[in-house]
Amino acid sequence: MLNIFSSGSSRKALPAKVSLVAFGKHPGWDDHIPDLGHMTQHLVNVKRELYVEGIGGNIDSGAWSQMADEERLEGFHHLFLWHTPDQLVVGRMWSSSDGKGRKRYPMIVCAQCAGLSLPWVLKELPPLLEQIEQSCAATDSADVVTGVIDKAQSDLNALVQAAGPGAEGYKPPPDLLAKLSDRPEMGPDAQGLMRVLYQIGREFSDQRVSSSMRAKHMRVPACGDRPSEALLRWTGFLLNQISTPVPMLLVLPLGQQWIDLIIGDQQVGSQVYGIRVLPSKLPLTTDIPYSLDEAFIAQAKQRIAASKGEPAVDHGEPGAAGAATKQPATPAPSPEAGQESDGKPKRSVISRLAFALVAAVVLAVAGVLFVNHSGMVDEKYQFDAAPFLKWCVDKFY
Repeated sequence: MLNIFSSGSSRKALPAKVSLVAFGKHPGWDDHIPDLGHMTQHLVNVKRELYVEGIGGNIDSGAWSQMADEERLEGFHHLFLWHTPDQLVVGRMWSSSDGKGRKRYPMIVCAQCAGLSLPWVLKELPPLLEQIEQSCAATDSADVVTGVIDKAQSDLNALVQAAGPGAEGYKPPPDLLAKLSDRPEMGPDAQGLMRVLYQIGREFSDQRVSSSMRAKHMRVPACGDRPSEALLRWTGFLLNQISTPVPMLLVLPLGQQWIDLIIGDQQVGSQVYGIRVLPSKLPLTTDIPYSLDEAFIAQAKQRIAASKGEPAVDHGEPGAAGAATKQPATPAPSPEAGQESDGKPKRSVISRLAFALVAAVVLAVAGVLFVNHSGMVDEKYQFDAAPFLKWCVDKFY
């Protein structure tokens, strides 16, 4: 499959420009709208992946229509941002119909932005796209719709000219992770954010991510008071977490509290299925009970603390992860007063001499008792003094 976002110049090197297009269904046409506006090759790819293969593929397969009502979003009403290494596309889609009353496909209007910063794009374009939706939904005339798109392009050109040249690329704020951790949607102890970081690390590590990779889906809470704020925050989060430049499609259902993230280039259309699935069937990553080990949680907490500007916390790592910390040897206690080095009670000098005298007397008596009439010790009464002396020494010395 064609790489939807071929590599090109950095956003800083491109002249500031916005190209607006509309496609999909509207009552002014009996079938799909002929492309309105300035359809660049980049927007051709966006239309193919999002509308033809993504939305059209799910409609044709019955993936959405076969779902239970309580599992499916009724219709389309979404704001989306497609962020690539050298382009931004921001768009809006809503439920519509053609001139024959068929209502399965939406109408979509989107703008390709080059040479403009992400904050500027998300500040200026969503209000204009909302005005376009209101104007198009209020008419059944193809001519009126065409005029709406032409006027909106002129208004955008004036906005870009007023913005000035050389808009720099977006650099996410350093406290972004901290702000996400403080959101109530993340639950106690930022448990939801821990789960998001875990899935990001598992699915989008440096070893798994490339500039051309099969798209993967994950769902996160919006974490913003306005749709544009939520899109900006999560785009910044992904830019911070995924080091390799990779296309990222963020789709926010208006009036709902989550964003679908589709990350990657190849087969993006296969992941569009999720944009009309309710959390009862496709849960948020923050609600998935991953088993997180203590080392991961400690590392995540340290990153959040660093984002808040707090000092790093030493979790006891000795240098190599998982290595045991060597404890200093405990010196043997010195003998206390009244004890020998082996722990035996000390004997006084007087007691030792007394026992020695007793031993000598015992031996002398034994010699007298066992001497026979010839003056020699009878063989059958021979007394071995060595064991007795050894016992005395061990016992009293």
